[in-house]
Amino acid sequence: MSIGTIFYTSFWKIVIEEEYFSYRRIFLVTKKYRYSDIKKVKIYNNAYSVYHIYVGREKIIISNYIINSEYFIKKLRSEKVFKNAQIIRK
Repeated sequence: MSIGTIFYTSFWKIVIEEEYFSYRRIFLVTKKYRYSDIKKVKIYNNAYSVYHIYVGREKIIISNYIINSEYFIKKLRSEKVFKNAQIIRK
């Protein structure tokens, strides 16, 4: 799993952008978190392409939130409320 970027909005929804080979993947994590909860994030990928994301000690499983859209990425970056944080590699 490569290092990506976490964006969080005013609604505290987490969006993870990952560079994967020659294209980008966007993961939308619909559960809401406060800014203070997002400190260390670890991502694991198993053989079934289900991503386990850990925010602190809490585990989030996502499998169907993959979006490949350059328009969507540009829209995210145009939002001034977004901030950046690093995804920490295992």
